[in-house]
Amino acid sequence: MALDKKLKSNPVQDFMERVDKRMRKKGFKPVQNSAVDNTAPAVSVKQRISRAKPQEKPAFKQKSLVERVVERQGGSPRDICHTVYNALHESGLVISPERTLKTGKVEYVDLSGNNAMQMCVSEKSYSAPLLFTHLVALTGQGSMMFTGQAGTGKTSSAVLVSSFLFGKPLDEVRKAVIQGNPELTFGDMIAVTNIADLVNKGIERVHPRSFVTSTIRIIDEVNRITPGKRAILYSIADNGQVQFRDKIIKAPPGPLYATANPKDSGNDTLEPPFLDRYDVCVKARALVPHYIELLTSRGVQDKMRYGIDLLRSIPHLSDADFIQIRKEIDDVDFDKDALSRLAYFLAELNFCDRGGRDVARKTKSDADTQRPGPLCNNCHYLTDLHICNQAVEGLSPRGYKAAYLYPKIFAWWQGKKKAGQEEVELILPYVVRHRVEPTSHAVNKDSIYRNDRHAFVCDLIETSGKAYEQDVAKFPQLAELTSLVYRVNKYGKKSGVKRGDIMMLMREYTKKIDSGARASIAVALNDVAERLK
Repeated sequence: MALDKKLKSNPVQDFMERVDKRMRKKGFKPVQNSAVDNTAPAVSVKQRISRAKPQEKPAFKQKSLVERVVERQGGSPRDICHTVYNALHESGLVISPERTLKTGKVEYVDLSGNNAMQMCVSEKSYSAPLLFTHLVALTGQGSMMFTGQAGTGKTSSAVLVSSFLFGKPLDEVRKAVIQGNPELTFGDMIAVTNIADLVNKGIERVHPRSFVTSTIRIIDEVNRITPGKRAILYSIADNGQVQFRDKIIKAPPGPLYATANPKDSGNDTLEPPFLDRYDVCVKARALVPHYIELLTSRGVQDKMRYGIDLLRSIPHLSDADFIQIRKEIDDVDFDKDALSRLAYFLAELNFCDRGGRDVARKTKSDADTQRPGPLCNNCHYLTDLHICNQAVEGLSPRGYKAAYLYPKIFAWWQGKKKAGQEEVELILPYVVRHRVEPTSHAVNKDSIYRNDRHAFVCDLIETSGKAYEQDVAKFPQLAELTSLVYRVNKYGKKSGVKRGDIMMLMREYTKKIDSGARASIAVALNDVAERLK
């Protein structure tokens, strides 16, 4: 019997089982093979061990990540927004180490030993592409332009944020994206006519494209669309509607995102009227090379797949939530001093002494034959103390609205009841940078302005702030002018403002200041005086 049992046993299989047992004790997971028989090719012990892989622990714990991201926040609409922002960062779906919006106490770290290169460190910081993608989605009809080289996550950020804020499937959001190319037609982008109904029934039935009917509208590589066809998108970027023959097609309330790559042989430079229709513009930068292993590791890929599941577990914003958010944003006050500084900055930026003879026409919009730059030669205001000579363009009323609205949205995002100078200084460069171009005088002053529009606008804000403080010292009522104009326009004579006081300010105090804002101040005072007659 013992001999028969020995003959029936398979020595190779017995040996493999003993090897498997030893490997399990050492933490290895043996490869499962089919039953071994005498006809199967022999597998050496060395080959067997080389195929075995150590049992790896998961790179993250699903429950702990959910707890960190979800339980750390509450359930209010603002908390949901913060949760989506944090989840995109923590899951690896968005890798954005550059935190360019810095709030709270700021410290500058000297990196070179002579302050030639400094790193700004703050208590709290945000990724501009990711943050503004959220802020734009909250306005109801907001718009945002992404610029930057290909592959920096411009379109992905827009798709991910809007998908999870609005609770739309990713495929549904991607289906509504316009992929920019020169061959696009009106029918490809906006709407088509049902030819069968037109021929057989004589009925012109219009079928809008997904781009128009979707809550989230994204135009990918918009500068690859030819300028003539891009003009079709002006109205939908401006007011969320488009005309098709004699019909007006209205898009549902929701954000509009557009991306543009750097100039090359296959695209065009975006025209200023098109850019002006976008509230903010953010430049997405290439990933820091030191993240190469993190970007390509298998663990990150697994984490990103899990990030999608995590975001799906977060409640999306309902229609009632968006209504509540917009009401709360509207209730955010604007600090009077910060608003006065903002108005002064816009007045200086738009001023051009040679735009016209009349005070009301001394603006850059009136200098349409010759532009600032060459026009500024031998001008009284061609000094480093005035910003009018440093920017070719001023801001349109669309720019005014964005410059007023987005500091309030950012204040709401931080849980503040009032937007102050910090919010203005952080947000304004993203409102202005795509609307203005530095003049030759500005570039001669600092050649970095050719590439760094953000630094250019920040320096304009700083210069204007110094001029404002000097003028307020001479003309204290200037700090109340913006509030006064609002009060008189809203209440008229019931505002309690006397016409004689306004005329006295115009006659006595405007001559005490010497800046481009003087013309705008005089026009505002004159209008207030007229309304009080």
